[in-house]
Amino acid sequence: MRTDKFIAARIALGWSRHGIAAQLGCSEDMLRQMEGGLRHIPPSVERWLIDLADYHAAHPPPENWRPEWMWQEWPGYIR
Repeated sequence: MRTDKFIAARIALGWSRHGIAAQLGCSEDMLRQMEGGLRHIPPSVERWLIDLADYHAAHPPPENWRPEWMWQEWPGYIR
């Protein structure tokens, strides 16, 4: 996995380095090394991250989940 794809998948999931480190049970330093190309990204981590990012992209939150009163209370929200 190229490091730019690793970073893009992490960002698409809305995860910080701290968040993905917690998921993987490793240090943030290890992730920095992976993202910087200094450490190999294991194929199992690559597949897992791609699968999660693809699922996340294919299943966005529903557009109509907010009740009408929310739009009246917070008119600045984008519909």
